[in-house]
Order: sequence, then C-alpha cells, then structure tokens
Amino acid sequence: MTRLFLASALAVGTAMHLVGQPALPEPAIYLDANLFGIEDLDAGAAQAAGLLDIGSAGELRVGAWWQASQLEAWTYDPQLQNFRPEATSWMTRMDSQPQDFAGSLNTELVRRGLALGRVVADGHLSAGRVDALLAAAAEAQAQGAGLWAQRELDPAPSPFRQDPANPGAWLGTIAGVALPMHHKEPHQTYAWELAEIAELGAEWVNLVVATQIDRVDSNRVPLTSDRTPSDHRIRSTVEAAHALGLRVQLMPIVLIKNPGPNDWRGTLAPTDPEQFWRSYDRFLCHMADLASASGAEVLCIGSELASLESESEAWQSLIANVRMRYRGQLTYSANWDHFARVPFWDQLDFASMTAYFTLCAAAKGAAADFQRLDPQVSSDASSSALRDCVAAGWQAALFEAWRLSHISKLPVLFSEVGVPSVEGALAGPWDYTKDAPVDLEAQRLAFELFREVLIPDASPAEGFHGAFLYDYWGLGGAGDKTYSPRGKPALAEWRRILGDLSAASR
Repeated sequence: MTRLFLASALAVGTAMHLVGQPALPEPAIYLDANLFGIEDLDAGAAQAAGLLDIGSAGELRVGAWWQASQLEAWTYDPQLQNFRPEATSWMTRMDSQPQDFAGSLNTELVRRGLALGRVVADGHLSAGRVDALLAAAAEAQAQGAGLWAQRELDPAPSPFRQDPANPGAWLGTIAGVALPMHHKEPHQTYAWELAEIAELGAEWVNLVVATQIDRVDSNRVPLTSDRTPSDHRIRSTVEAAHALGLRVQLMPIVLIKNPGPNDWRGTLAPTDPEQFWRSYDRFLCHMADLASASGAEVLCIGSELASLESESEAWQSLIANVRMRYRGQLTYSANWDHFARVPFWDQLDFASMTAYFTLCAAAKGAAADFQRLDPQVSSDASSSALRDCVAAGWQAALFEAWRLSHISKLPVLFSEVGVPSVEGALAGPWDYTKDAPVDLEAQRLAFELFREVLIPDASPAEGFHGAFLYDYWGLGGAGDKTYSPRGKPALAEWRRILGDLSAASR
C-alpha cells in the first residue's frame, strides 16, 4: 500500500493538511492543521473509493472530477533515505468555482467518512471553508459513513430539553459530581469513587483530566504529563461510569508545573500564541478522540482560561475541529468572575462556570465562632446572622447564573461548586491551601444553603440547570480539609442536592 507524506507547506493557502491518526478506526484519512512534523498518511481508503489515483512514484494524481491547486506534498525516497517534493493536494471539482468549498476534495473525503476535517486560525480563516467541512462532517456522522460506521449513529443526547411550545425555554437539569483523575499509579482505577458517586444519587460525573505546561508563558501544551492519566485509563473510566448508569462530561484542564506567585491557568501568556494554539488544539482534539471512542456525552473545551478567551478566531477554529471529530455536546467552563467576556458562547451547546463565590466575607473564622464579630450578640442570633450572610452569597451566585444565561442565550450550570472543610472557606472557597484548622460545619452549612437558595422546594431556581459538586477525591474523614465531603457532615447535604436535581431532570 502506497504511503504519502505531506509537509506543513500544505497548510499555506488551505489552512489544512493530511496526517495519519491511529486513534480512530481504519480506513480513514485525516485533514489536519497541526504542524508537528511529517506524519504517515494511509491513502489506500481514498484510492479504493475512486477519489484519488496514487501513481507508482507516489505522486497524488487528479481524478476525473478534480483539479489541483499548486501546493506541496512530499514522498519518501528509499534510495535517498529522505523526503522529496511532489505535487499537489488542494483540489476542487473541475466544474466548480474555486470558492465552492463544498465541492473540494477535502470536503468530499469528510462527507464520505474517509477523513476528519480540520482548520487552523491563521489570520485568513474562511467561514465558507469551515461551514462546508462542518456540514460534510455532520452528514457523515448522521449517515454512519466510513469511519463513523463503527460508532453510534444517533448523536449524543443533549443534557437539556427545549419546550417546543416555548422556544428558548430550556428544561432539565444535571445532577453531577466532579471526579479529578489524580491517581498516579497505572494500576489504580476509579471503581470505588464511581460506585459511591452513583450511590449518592448522581446522574452525571465530570471527569477532570489535567495536562501540565512548564510555565505561565510556555507555548507547548503536552498531550501527557506526570499529572495526566493514560488514554486507556480515561477510556476505561468513562466506560465504568456508563456501566453504573452515569453519564459523563470529560473536562481537560491545564496546570502549570512551575508557577510564579500569582500564576494560574487564568493568566497564561504564551510568548508564541500561534504555537500555543496549535498545541492546545492538538491536545483538545486528542481529548475529543478519547471522548468519542469512549462515548462521553459532553466535552468541555477549556476551563478558566481567562487570559486567552478574547482570541475568538482561535476558539472558532478549535470548536470547529472538535465538532468534526466528536458528536457529543460541547461546553466551556468560565471563571465565575469572567464569564461575561467570553465571545464564543453562541458556538456551544450550553454554558458553564465554576462557582467559588465569596459566600460570607465576614466569616473568616470558624462558623461556630461567627459571634466574635459582635460579642454582644447571642450565639443563636449569631448563627442566624451567619445563615443569612451565606444565603445572600448564594443569592448573588444565582443572579450571576441568570446573567450568564442572558449573555449566552444558553442553559447554564455550575461546572464546579465546592467548599473545602477548612476555617475561612466561606469567605474564600477557592482557596484550599489555607493553613487553618478543619471546619466541617462551614462546609456543611454552605451546601445546606446552596440547596435552600438554588433548589428551593426541591425544584431548581429559574435559570439554574444543575451542577457538578466538587469534588469526590480522596478518603475524606473528620480531619480532612479538602473539598471532599466523604466521611463528613456535608455528605448528607450532597445526597439531598443530588436527589432534588435528579428528580427535576426526569
């Protein structure tokens, strides 16, 4: 079988090139914009389908319906033990105008399920090209053509429903728990965590998968790091969740190995943005392949990348690439104080935000000691004042959910809502590193009032479509300061919240 190799020069003018991708079933050819060196392309499938004619010298010849533009391809010369240039690859039907992207060879390969489309934001992103490839991908997916024949033909169901009598009114909720995949040892599974999550009454699990860049200004997002579970572990965990009746959101996140004092993923500042986006696109498309292969219902395309959210063309390209290789629902998880600046909500299926809102700025000490703010106030009155303060914090969070719904025109959920069991957590639930005593009551009270405000009378408040409670990691217990509710009073509150949200989703 002839092997054809395409160099990055092919991206010039088309913003695409063909590469091999062994993660998906054969036969398949892939259109790819990641310029990470020359990769192997198996052109046999396209040749067998009559789309291409591969000559004995390895050149790509034009079939009867196609004409070629002047671009560069490469083949391997075994005598020279090197690559040599050949002609050509971007083609259009001979009876079509060049701007008719729906008639291009690239689009036809995608439509027949012999290719996965891919575009790159290069300053000249063509809406016509993107639309043609997206339409071709949707057609191939719906018909089960080519590589899609080995997958479910029905698209993954939406986590939400629309009322046909009231367009724009979304129904349904997500009752979920977040499970970060932190295990380092390859033999460790997430069997007991998933079983306990299902027993709590959750219907969804958010699997948080991290990769790790070196510094805040790094340009390379690696496919794997010492914080990243193996592909096999990710797929087997999704499948184990499904076996327990849980639906799955896969949420890749970016961590920083060597952060400065104020560095986190919300302040990423790559020195070479073009290289960074190619790298992040490659990482996310790999996650999309894993989500597709394992049947995960939702893929989150990013989390809290505040400093990068304004790069709308890069996000447009990235979202298009993911949709051409993954049939499930897409969301993005914005920071709770930055969601209004996200320019690409209209390209997603629902809107998400993390929910580490200040619940009570005055509660800097233990919940039981709130009366210290005013020694003249009785313990009972102090407890009531604390409850009112925390409830007001959740009311403010609910208002922000309404605001995101108005901005995005999408259903809104909390992708993470967590409170660590440490003193001062009600004032800053995002800070799990506090050097302070354990405070189990603060964590329990936070979730009790979360339910009271956001799920009043066991029914989600208007504009609130559910949450992933954060997080079910670690052994927990009375001496534990982390977000986990395991072995703590907050666990009973989680059970009530998940029960109410599950009932509302039916």
